[in-house]
Amino acid sequence: MDEQLKSRLLKEAYFLRGWWMLRLAKVYGDAPLVTKTLTLEELYIPKSNRQEIFDQVESDLKEALSLPDRYDDSNVGRATSFAAKTVLAELYLWQKKWAEAKPLLESVINSGNFKLLDSYTSLFDGTTENHAETIFEIQYTANTGQPLLGNFSTTYSAPNGEGYVPGGGWGWIRPTQDLVNEFEVEPKEDPRLTSSIFRLGDDFEGQIFKDVVNGTGFAIKKWAISGANGVEIEQNFPWYTSANFALYRYAEVLLMYAEVLNELGNSSEAATYVNFVRARPSVNMPALSNNLNYDEMFEAIRHERRVEFAFEGKIGFDLRRWGIAGEFLRSSDRWHNNITVNPQWGGNFFKFEDGKHEVFPIPQSEIDKSGGTLIQNSNW
Repeated sequence: MDEQLKSRLLKEAYFLRGWWMLRLAKVYGDAPLVTKTLTLEELYIPKSNRQEIFDQVESDLKEALSLPDRYDDSNVGRATSFAAKTVLAELYLWQKKWAEAKPLLESVINSGNFKLLDSYTSLFDGTTENHAETIFEIQYTANTGQPLLGNFSTTYSAPNGEGYVPGGGWGWIRPTQDLVNEFEVEPKEDPRLTSSIFRLGDDFEGQIFKDVVNGTGFAIKKWAISGANGVEIEQNFPWYTSANFALYRYAEVLLMYAEVLNELGNSSEAATYVNFVRARPSVNMPALSNNLNYDEMFEAIRHERRVEFAFEGKIGFDLRRWGIAGEFLRSSDRWHNNITVNPQWGGNFFKFEDGKHEVFPIPQSEIDKSGGTLIQNSNW
């Protein structure tokens, strides 16, 4: 193999291992740390603590920093140096290493390689992929994959009931009234609400959303794709779609940088980068004041991340990273939809126990297979 290609592929492997290990630490906290090919006798190893995993993630991502900045069309979708910098910056945010994250994010911003797309909706409707806002995205092909599951955004998110019927979906992931309330409505309604969520009576290409199954009055619209609902059918599985899924977008780099600036005492400049996201032409929300204090700016960043990245798998980790998951999730009646309320929910639709629910439990099947080498996370 060509040595230059071999070196690049090795760096890509470091990037992927670093990203997966970061996700492992975010989900489980302490977890097995595997850095070599294991024999059958070595297959089950004890957990390493989260900091040890973070250290390995940092090492891996630093190896990937010298990846190419961009690729030709035949290699589209591969990890770049900017993807490595973005994930490494996220790692530093988890560790509150603001000064270390700052130059990485500045490098991405100042590169001139990225910009926000004018149309927010086009980020998700399959009409644009691997574009100027993409930092790193999962490349999907419609006619391959696991039967009956396909791409999660279509299978799990599309309404199960009247409205957006062709292509279908199970409607398992449902917006809450609280999320709907998060979107600003004064002095104008945030256009990202209509781009992200079906509401009763919404017309999508002649399909009127009625929500006859779940009764919450809301459904995810973000990945509702135009024309035959954007679905490419193979073997009669209508929920396969070729729409890619962005793990990191330039909007996140801007909001991470705003967070770093706020934590380093520059709330005024932080507002500038939040406002870049709010000023996307199709969004065009009023600018934040540059006179907000630290707490006000933190709340503005929390809000902006929640509405900008709704259903993109960010908010749960954000709340844990900030240490406010319990406070946020236990808020009285936060999670009751106004249209239909199950009386069994009481005031505790979400049960969050401090010291437990910051991480997920290790799957019992893995503990059993390890013969006791793996130990369950605390309080599970």
